[in-house]
Amino acid sequence: MSNRKNLQNGILRLGQGSLRLFANPCGTGWQGKIISRTPEYITLQHPRLITFGLCPGSSDVVGFKSVEVSEEMTGTKIAVFTAIEIKTDNDTIKEHQSNFLKIIGNMGGVALIGRDVETVKEHIELWSPNDRRLK
Repeated sequence: MSNRKNLQNGILRLGQGSLRLFANPCGTGWQGKIISRTPEYITLQHPRLITFGLCPGSSDVVGFKSVEVSEEMTGTKIAVFTAIEIKTDNDTIKEHQSNFLKIIGNMGGVALIGRDVETVKEHIELWSPNDRRLK
């Protein structure tokens, strides 16, 4: 298994208790009735291009963190959107990925680049609504 996949799996395992995390693969593919298949080719009848994932640039891992807020809302929990862009070794973040994280952070969500499980865990545990690390 690749370092990237190991890192993502480790981060996904953090999703328990008040934190829920989900893999968010993004891309495009083709759908249709398979007419023929070889190791190199697939022929589809009535092919349709499909897109998947939250949106272009959205993070590899998304989810929410449940938090309790304000005096008048004491005891009420809300879900704070959480976005984690997985990067290993010398990977660099693309502009559209960075923009997505900035939007989430600016709107009050948890947004970070995940390079190791422990740092991600610490960032999420210490997050507050005033956290603006990615601004």
